[in-house]
Amino acid sequence: IIKVTTHTSTTHVDTSSSAEALETDANDITVTCTAGNKLHITIAGGHIFSSGSGFYFGAGMQIKESGQSDVDVFGGGCYARSDGGGYDNDMLPCIIYTHTAVTTSVTIKGATRCSGSNTAYWEANNSAGRGPRRYMIQEEKV
Repeated sequence: IIKVTTHTSTTHVDTSSSAEALETDANDITVTCTAGNKLHITIAGGHIFSSGSGFYFGAGMQIKESGQSDVDVFGGGCYARSDGGGYDNDMLPCIIYTHTAVTTSVTIKGATRCSGSNTAYWEANNSAGRGPRRYMIQEEKV
């Protein structure tokens, strides 16, 4: 490991109706690296929950490099069970992925997705002690 970059975001990402949503541009992270090296990316923290029941939802990330197709990665999700009208289908999200850099500048965005007509939220603030979304990117020399 030749470099470690960290980042914290306190914005939320939410999506609905069988869609995916990305963190806004001002809250993502861009790392400078050596093309061909591996980036070990971890996003953890905050909390993800649903507005209803009967659908799947989960956390992920999008990796963007100029001139390349975006890479969308989603980890294991959660099935929203009957919640009696409350927002209690929640989990503490974590997504881990290893990406080989093609260019020298890689942008990473937190993401969420859901199936069905309800809404999934990835909150990342200090409400109820949940805390921010934290990024750690380790660059491995290849």
